[in-house]
Amino acid sequence: LHGPNSDVALVTDKLVAEAAGLPRIPAQPIAEAARALHQAKRIWIAGYRSCRSVAELLNYELRLFRPEQVQLIGASGPDDLDLGAFRPGEAVIVIGFLPYTHASVGVAQAAYRTGATLIAIADSLSAPMAEGADHVLLFEAASSPGFFPSLTGAIAIAQSLAAVTFSLGGVAAKKRLENTEARLTAASTYVSEKG
Repeated sequence: LHGPNSDVALVTDKLVAEAAGLPRIPAQPIAEAARALHQAKRIWIAGYRSCRSVAELLNYELRLFRPEQVQLIGASGPDDLDLGAFRPGEAVIVIGFLPYTHASVGVAQAAYRTGATLIAIADSLSAPMAEGADHVLLFEAASSPGFFPSLTGAIAIAQSLAAVTFSLGGVAAKKRLENTEARLTAASTYVSEKG
């Protein structure tokens, strides 16, 4: 874009494009994937490069009410240590878009080989990390103007997964969330609203 107010025009175009992609994300596949997460003994999450932020957000939100059962792949050591720990009955979430990283494809292949439930949050059904996936949740990475691909849909999917998984957890999930919030408050994690 060139000319006066081209920066404002780009912002406007970007916001319109980001918002337009959200209604095209179908709810049913996300709800089905959340049911799989609810039933999983353990949840592993992988996102590389810009998708790492989406993975970290989902990891944070799920750990608020499932603190011992959620792990960000590669957070505490080399990825291959985590890949060797996948088991049937667990769920592995891989987030990515074109161009795909070898690491994300490797995580998906490891999940598939071990019989873990594979959930791919991707920009295409033909994404290599979606091959053999039990659940493919699609977002539009390329629909936004400007250089950087859009992660808005991926973030919306991640937050929807966390919300539905929490809801399915019922009273037990609510109690674990309350315990986590109480622990964070006691540790003075939050700024006091007083004075």
